[in-house]
Amino acid sequence: MEQKNADAIAGLGVSVEFHADQPLKDLKSFKLGSDPKDPQVAAELEKISADYKLTDRSGAVLVEFRQLHNVMYLHADAAGLAKLVGEDPARTQAELESAIGKQGPLHDALTGGWASLDEKTLADFGTDVAEGGDGKAAPAPSDKPSVDPKTADDLLNSLKSIASNDMSFESKGKADGADQVQVTLPFRKLADDLLKAFKPLSEKLPQHGAKWPEKAPDDTPDKNVTADLSIKNGTLVGVRFDLAQLDKKATADQHLPLKVAIDPNAPAVQAPAQATKFTKDELGDLFHGLVSSFAARADAGDDDQQDGGGQDQI
Repeated sequence: MEQKNADAIAGLGVSVEFHADQPLKDLKSFKLGSDPKDPQVAAELEKISADYKLTDRSGAVLVEFRQLHNVMYLHADAAGLAKLVGEDPARTQAELESAIGKQGPLHDALTGGWASLDEKTLADFGTDVAEGGDGKAAPAPSDKPSVDPKTADDLLNSLKSIASNDMSFESKGKADGADQVQVTLPFRKLADDLLKAFKPLSEKLPQHGAKWPEKAPDDTPDKNVTADLSIKNGTLVGVRFDLAQLDKKATADQHLPLKVAIDPNAPAVQAPAQATKFTKDELGDLFHGLVSSFAARADAGDDDQQDGGGQDQI
């Protein structure tokens, strides 16, 4: 990773929030091996709300995606994303307006507002694309692969065994009202054991031509690494892992910490106060506009190569 790329991602924050009417651990839909056709599972999934957010080092939101009751909401700061990667925000804005226009749901979403899309509109659009406009019915969707309860139980038991045999735990006192525990684990052995544990599960799912690996890659670090856990009232509320431990070139004073904070008392995800709704026709216009834009760029690139010109910059 080059320094400029490291500077760009340093300080970025990612939050993922789920909310349901009861603890997620009690939901049938969150249990490995649950059947998506089960009425109870389907009903639970419809009620679960989610929020995915990417923020910069100042805490400003760069991208946010919410899903509530079969409606999706999107918000992004195109200018902020441009600054993050060292691009000119004004040029980025001009290119966006050239590609998608100066109004509409996507324009609103990329310039600080919100756009919404319900699942029915998306499904109808997908059907139109699949039909190709020739009047033929789209093929019926195939059943999603599922895992039988025995395979799920075997996997959970394997993971418990790995936690007992591969990991060692040491108390590091308290901080901010939470117990601090350091976990030490042999990284390559843990990777090998996890691959073995998940192999029965992989055999139940489509392989798409890829063979499940028998062991970790040869360049996997063969050493002990540590992670720090924060536990409050018996609940895991934080994990910190220094990714530099996995870099053979990193020195003792170089760090790339990955921090995960877990808040069981986070407020429920809310729908934005205002959002521009996508219609099926607008999705179609956007789809065809993007296809035409990419085709034009490809043609321009071919012409440049034939004329000995420079490359397009996107």
